[in-house]
Amino acid sequence: ALADLARALEANPRMGTAYQDRATVYTRLKKDDEALRDLDQAVRLLPRSAQAVNSRGNLYLERNDLDRAMADYSEAIRIDPKFAAALFNRGLVFFKRKDY
Repeated sequence: ALADLARALEANPRMGTAYQDRATVYTRLKKDDEALRDLDQAVRLLPRSAQAVNSRGNLYLERNDLDRAMADYSEAIRIDPKFAAALFNRGLVFFKRKDY
Protein backbone atom coordinates (compact mmCIF):
# COMPACT_ATOMS: atom_id res chain seq x y z
CA ALA A 1 0.00 0.00 0.00
CA LEU A 2 2.81 2.43 0.84
CA ALA A 3 4.42 1.88 -2.56
CA ASP A 4 1.13 2.47 -4.37
CA LEU A 5 0.45 5.65 -2.39
CA ALA A 6 4.01 6.88 -3.04
CA ARG A 7 3.44 6.40 -6.78
CA ALA A 8 0.10 8.22 -6.58
CA LEU A 9 1.74 11.14 -4.77
CA GLU A 10 4.59 11.18 -7.25
CA ALA A 11 2.04 11.51 -10.04
CA ASN A 12 -0.01 14.11 -8.15
CA PRO A 13 1.62 15.64 -5.06
CA ARG A 14 -1.56 17.65 -4.35
CA MET A 15 -3.71 14.53 -3.82
CA GLY A 16 -4.80 15.13 -0.24
CA THR A 17 -6.66 11.85 0.04
CA ALA A 18 -3.48 9.92 -0.74
CA TYR A 19 -1.73 11.64 2.18
CA GLN A 20 -4.69 10.78 4.39
CA ASP A 21 -4.65 7.15 3.26
CA ARG A 22 -0.90 6.85 3.72
CA ALA A 23 -1.29 8.27 7.23
CA THR A 24 -3.73 5.45 7.97
CA VAL A 25 -1.13 2.90 6.87
CA TYR A 26 1.59 4.61 8.91
CA THR A 27 -0.68 4.65 11.96
CA ARG A 28 -1.27 0.92 11.68
CA LEU A 29 2.50 0.42 11.38
CA LYS A 30 2.96 2.51 14.57
CA LYS A 31 4.88 5.16 12.60
CA ASP A 32 3.13 8.08 14.24
CA ASP A 33 5.59 10.80 13.20
CA GLU A 34 5.17 9.87 9.55
CA ALA A 35 1.40 9.66 10.00
CA LEU A 36 1.28 13.11 11.57
CA ARG A 37 3.38 14.61 8.80
CA ASP A 38 1.00 13.17 6.19
CA LEU A 39 -2.11 14.27 8.10
CA ASP A 40 -0.73 17.80 8.34
CA GLN A 41 -0.29 17.77 4.57
CA ALA A 42 -3.77 16.31 4.02
CA VAL A 43 -5.31 19.07 6.15
CA ARG A 44 -3.35 21.71 4.21
CA LEU A 45 -4.58 20.30 0.90
CA LEU A 46 -8.12 19.50 2.12
CA PRO A 47 -8.95 22.23 4.63
CA ARG A 48 -12.69 21.49 4.34
CA SER A 49 -12.26 17.77 5.07
CA ALA A 50 -13.73 17.01 8.47
CA GLN A 51 -12.39 13.46 8.10
CA ALA A 52 -8.76 14.59 7.64
CA VAL A 53 -8.94 16.97 10.61
CA ASN A 54 -10.65 14.32 12.76
CA SER A 55 -7.98 11.77 11.84
CA ARG A 56 -5.24 14.13 12.95
CA GLY A 57 -7.17 14.67 16.18
CA ASN A 58 -7.18 10.90 16.70
CA LEU A 59 -3.42 10.82 16.46
CA TYR A 60 -3.10 13.68 18.94
CA LEU A 61 -5.52 11.90 21.29
CA GLU A 62 -3.43 8.74 21.05
CA ARG A 63 -0.38 10.83 22.02
CA ASN A 64 -2.39 12.30 24.92
CA ASP A 65 -2.03 15.80 23.42
CA LEU A 66 -5.52 16.74 24.54
CA ASP A 67 -5.38 20.41 23.58
CA ARG A 68 -4.49 19.68 19.96
CA ALA A 69 -6.96 16.81 19.80
CA MET A 70 -9.72 19.08 21.10
CA ALA A 71 -8.82 21.79 18.60
CA ASP A 72 -8.96 19.35 15.69
CA TYR A 73 -12.21 17.74 16.79
CA SER A 74 -13.80 21.15 17.26
CA GLU A 75 -12.62 22.20 13.81
CA ALA A 76 -14.01 19.00 12.27
CA ILE A 77 -17.36 19.76 13.93
CA ARG A 78 -17.23 23.35 12.66
CA ILE A 79 -16.69 22.01 9.13
CA ASP A 80 -19.43 19.38 9.47
CA PRO A 81 -21.67 19.86 12.52
CA LYS A 82 -23.26 16.42 11.99
CA PHE A 83 -19.97 14.49 11.84
CA ALA A 84 -20.70 11.95 14.57
CA ALA A 85 -17.13 10.63 14.87
CA ALA A 86 -15.76 14.08 15.73
CA LEU A 87 -18.56 14.68 18.23
CA PHE A 88 -17.83 11.34 19.90
CA ASN A 89 -14.08 11.95 19.89
CA ARG A 90 -14.45 15.40 21.39
CA GLY A 91 -16.50 13.75 24.14
CA LEU A 92 -13.54 11.43 24.79
CA VAL A 93 -11.31 14.45 25.31
CA PHE A 94 -13.79 15.93 27.80
CA PHE A 95 -13.85 12.55 29.56
CA LYS A 96 -10.05 12.30 29.72
CA ARG A 97 -9.93 15.83 31.13
CA LYS A 98 -12.61 14.85 33.67
CA ASP A 99 -14.63 17.77 32.34
CA TYR A 100 -18.05 16.24 32.82
